[in-house]
Amino acid sequence: MFARHRFARHTMVSAMLATAAAVLALGFTVVASPSAANAASSTASITGVVKGAGTPNTSLQNALVILTEGPAMFSSRTDATGRYTIQNVPAGTYYLEFISTGAPLNFAPQWWKGKPDQASSTQVVLKAGDVRTGFDAVLAKGSSISGTVTSAATKKPLPGVTVEAHPAARDYEWAGSATTDAKGNYTIVGLTAGTYKLDFARATGYAYEWWDGSPSPDTAKAVTVAAGAAANDVSPTLVAEASVSGNVQDAGNPGAGLANVTVNVTTADGGYVTSAGTDANGNFTVSALLPGSYRFQFIDHSTATERIEYWNNQFTSASATPLALTKGQKFVGMNVVLGDRKLTAPVPTISGSATVGSKLTVNTGTWGPAPVTLSYHWLRNGTSIADATKSTYTLTAADRGAKITVKVMGKKFDYVTASRTSAPTASVK
Repeated sequence: MFARHRFARHTMVSAMLATAAAVLALGFTVVASPSAANAASSTASITGVVKGAGTPNTSLQNALVILTEGPAMFSSRTDATGRYTIQNVPAGTYYLEFISTGAPLNFAPQWWKGKPDQASSTQVVLKAGDVRTGFDAVLAKGSSISGTVTSAATKKPLPGVTVEAHPAARDYEWAGSATTDAKGNYTIVGLTAGTYKLDFARATGYAYEWWDGSPSPDTAKAVTVAAGAAANDVSPTLVAEASVSGNVQDAGNPGAGLANVTVNVTTADGGYVTSAGTDANGNFTVSALLPGSYRFQFIDHSTATERIEYWNNQFTSASATPLALTKGQKFVGMNVVLGDRKLTAPVPTISGSATVGSKLTVNTGTWGPAPVTLSYHWLRNGTSIADATKSTYTLTAADRGAKITVKVMGKKFDYVTASRTSAPTASVK
């Protein structure tokens, strides 16, 4: 019925951090599978030690070390001494990242050689048969963001709220996350110095929001932390969720719901909020909305050319009808019929003399929105004339005494086919 995608406008999350998060969440390490006896000559390996900065430096156990080249990823975890080995790696040029995962230790992720992000890091070039050592890292103390999440209705702490931090300049990327405890407290650790935007999501009952009370990252308040510092009291109060539900149908198949239609929600000024999809019967529900004014876009992917429409029967974002929602409101009945757009279809006129041997020409007027494919059918006393399907028609002896009309039909993808018939000519002489 509804699958919520908080970052549907982006095709992928942070290439490295999201992958690392998935690895951590699933509790496994991705490594090249063991190879045949001659694997050593066709693949490479790297070894190093990961420590956390201190006096003295601390060996980091269970740190995640990742090599990536495009979609390929090879990783390992450190042992009790902080040592790791990634083996059976094909020759190539890789990015190398180190991530501390041994909570409650707070160390910032790092890229080779000692860089805070992938863009500024030095790549590792591996050749077949390489056995490389010395890929060591000392991770700096991480920054943190913490606070307490409460309910606006009860004034009590909210446990089980997922809190995510995203780089402010790239809010589609994941930088860190935490879940509130029984007292509503959370702390996101292991952040590099920088500016972040935070979102807060609870499974049911409460609106999803960005700090501080925004429905969209575009208008979220940013939080800045210095290297090794803590930003405390980022503490939102969550309100009851509003929701919108409805049904999407196809004008060409009345009564039949359209499955897999994407429903995108933006703020009234265009900031992305969330997305949903229709089920097999065309039903959808968008939940966890804050009170506010929203625009809704519907995209049907089932046709060769995507059909796009906005609520309420509009075809541009600018002309879309905003829907104002109050706290906790359940709006039901946002029903949409795709493919029922109406063409501008003027009544045609005929020019030319109503005399046998004369040429008649149809004047169609301006159909729109352009381009519109037009077809023509000339009629004698209301009956179609064989092979008279062009924009002109030359009168024959068979037309003498009859009145001639022309029917113009307009077709355009995702628009209702329209037809208009001219007024009749005088009786042909």
